[in-house]
Amino acid sequence: MLEFLNMDGYGIFIWPSYIFAFSLISYLYFRSVKQLKKLEKEVEAIENKKVTEKFNTAESFLRQTA
Repeated sequence: MLEFLNMDGYGIFIWPSYIFAFSLISYLYFRSVKQLKKLEKEVEAIENKKVTEKFNTAESFLRQTA
């Protein structure tokens, strides 16, 4: 097992590379998830605003015709 971890003397270069790559991928994943949630909230707010505007427009129209 120790021989595998040592990797013929190159383990000192390989394992930090793996750790760096895994850390970077993890950071990008969690950052993307956070950004996705933020954008989903923004889209929901915009959609709610549009629905409210349509409702207000329809209500105004009904008041004018009544």
